[in-house]
Amino acid sequence: MKNYVFAPGYRYDIIHRASGHLGILFQINLLDINATITGTVLQPGQATVSTASGSLFVPLPVGGPDVRYYFLNKRVFFDGNVKEMYFFGYGNFVSTAATVGFNFSRHIGAVGGYQLGSHLAIHGTSSRLDVRQTQRGPTAGLELNF
Repeated sequence: MKNYVFAPGYRYDIIHRASGHLGILFQINLLDINATITGTVLQPGQATVSTASGSLFVPLPVGGPDVRYYFLNKRVFFDGNVKEMYFFGYGNFVSTAATVGFNFSRHIGAVGGYQLGSHLAIHGTSSRLDVRQTQRGPTAGLELNF
């Protein structure tokens, strides 16, 4: 399984201070999921190998609280957030992350950190499989502020 995520978003600051902020983060996780499964069926005197593959591109809107604290004259910052979305009986998505960033200028910064956990659950039907995916690991990217 391969999963690529691109996440444009918007942050609204509820409390804004020179040392940081507490806000609400809204973003759209653009998930590009590709999967392949191979199985072997053993019958007396015969073995059959079958392979199936599929792909899915899904835009998932998510939102949640975001906290940021600045160091060194707003050049270095720590950011933490929790984002989630409930799909009205079809499933849910929950994600939490912590990052450290460096601002090159007022509008451009580099971020890197760790995805503490991302859980996607989509409930299946009689003709579709359930999807349950949990991810964690390092993250990196650019941040553009306007």
